Amino acid sequence: MALIADEKMGHITRDDLYISVEGPPCLGDVLQGLTHARIANPPRFTFYKSSKKMESVWSKGKEKLVIKTLCVPDKDIFLNMKDEDLFDIEQV
Repeated sequence: MALIADEKMGHITRDDLYISVEGPPCLGDVLQGLTHARIANPPRFTFYKSSKKMESVWSKGKEKLVIKTLCVPDKDIFLNMKDEDLFDIEQV
């Protein structure tokens, strides 16, 4: 998700890039760590715990990128899959 966001929205550690994550805490931890986004000072990270969803919403100004996990593949085939097979990617 972070690599896709970096490619489509620009450098993911920018102060004007906001991220909202819904999913397991480990997904929130990873995306917060990679983006250096904080919950406060300046607030640009939001997390909602969910066992049913894995989704990140990235926003910068009027741009918005939504990345949703389509499946959780076996670790042996994960690295050979295309982004489009793993994620629903919507850029507005």
